[in-house]
Order: sequence, then structure tokens, then C-alpha cells
Amino acid sequence: MYQFSRAIYRELSPQIVAPPPGAPPASNRAAVLRACEKVITRLATDRHYFAHPERTLFGEIRSYFPCPSRRTCTT
Repeated sequence: MYQFSRAIYRELSPQIVAPPPGAPPASNRAAVLRACEKVITRLATDRHYFAHPERTLFGEIRSYFPCPSRRTCTT
């Protein structure tokens, strides 16, 4: 599971926006990584009732990407 969530994160990480002033420098990256790990964990433990993992992940992380790159993140 670790490899899959990290692979998703590595693919998306170059496009993550910088956090707002005053926030820890890696807060957005940490949030995206946690979301990736959460989706992969749920997919592994609850695969029969987790119908659309890609929608769930995109819904959780889309605020961490600029609008033009959101199109790239969905494909």
C-alpha cells in the first residue's frame, strides 16, 4: 500500500501550491500525502463499498492545486 500512495503523491507533488503565509512550509504537501494514504488504505480494506476512489481523492486534494493544473490531476 505504501508504494501506491507514494507513487500517486510523487506524480502530483510538483503541482501543489505553496501554503498561505504563516502556515508551515510543508503543510499542503503533508495534507495531499495523508489524503493519498487514506484513499489507498480504504481501498485495500473496504474495496467492495468504495465505489469511486478517484473522485474521493480528487475531492479532498483539489484545493491544493492551481486551477489550470486540476485538469492534469484528474487524468
